[in-house]
Amino acid sequence: MMLFIYDFEFNLLLAEKGIISSRWVVYYNDVGTFEAHLPLTSKLAQILSENSYIVVKQHGLSAIIVGYELSDELVIYGRTCNWLFTKRITDSIPNKTVFIGEKATQIAKEAFFDVENLCVKNVVQGDEAQFEAEGDTTLSVLKKCLDKSELGHQLCFNEKDKTWDFYVLSGTEKEIILSEAHKNAYNTGVSFDLLDYASCGRYQKETDNGFESTEIVKDADKQGIYRWEAKLLGETPYEAQKELEDMAQKYELSLDADGILWERDYDLGDTLRVQVIKGALKRNEKRKVVGVELNLKGGRYTQCPMLK
Repeated sequence: MMLFIYDFEFNLLLAEKGIISSRWVVYYNDVGTFEAHLPLTSKLAQILSENSYIVVKQHGLSAIIVGYELSDELVIYGRTCNWLFTKRITDSIPNKTVFIGEKATQIAKEAFFDVENLCVKNVVQGDEAQFEAEGDTTLSVLKKCLDKSELGHQLCFNEKDKTWDFYVLSGTEKEIILSEAHKNAYNTGVSFDLLDYASCGRYQKETDNGFESTEIVKDADKQGIYRWEAKLLGETPYEAQKELEDMAQKYELSLDADGILWERDYDLGDTLRVQVIKGALKRNEKRKVVGVELNLKGGRYTQCPMLK
């Protein structure tokens, strides 16, 4: 599949056919990655040396080129266009009841206040919930906001309309069952890890009278021998809370999917049914599509959903 190379003004600079390989990883509510290998004879090398602001399109996906290497071949690296939200700062947002999807759209619009061709492509209201955030990159604030309602987002390069298109994503539940028995999954497996789990934690904050210990509780129902504490290194309530949330019981279900296609059978954010049978263990669960990996190499195109 061809690579289409544009500058930030939506001018087509090159349509490249000579691709050795390409790999995309796109996420429901995060920045995705792109990598492509091309021969040294590609005209893209000269274009990259003359322009730092380049967009690549393939499979209908778009990414900002963030780096390249020239050795035995040309290797280019990119990030999906929502990476641009890491280049803007959103101020602290006070605690308030909001509709999460609408608030996320507002955050994106305010961050790109000086981008006249930012286009909001859909309106997703989302759940009504309390939301507050410390000042941070717009991406971090957006992710935190959308996570409250299990929503996602995309920023797309629209060369036809010459706009940067912002979408709030929401998934649906699909009837697809992924399993080795249905011959649409293989290499299925299960793993569990509670080594770093904690139900509550404490962090130290400095006051005029020295240091003060503050407790944060994640799982209040865990009492007695089930209460596991952690020393939190975060210096603010937000940092400490995030650190504690990462100290989770990690149950992972892994598989490689086959025969189902993104944007035909499922979309980012959709929920799929997964069945794993390993010996005496049988698990039937629902998993959310949080990303998709797409690979092109040797003329062979593959893709696989990433489930959580």
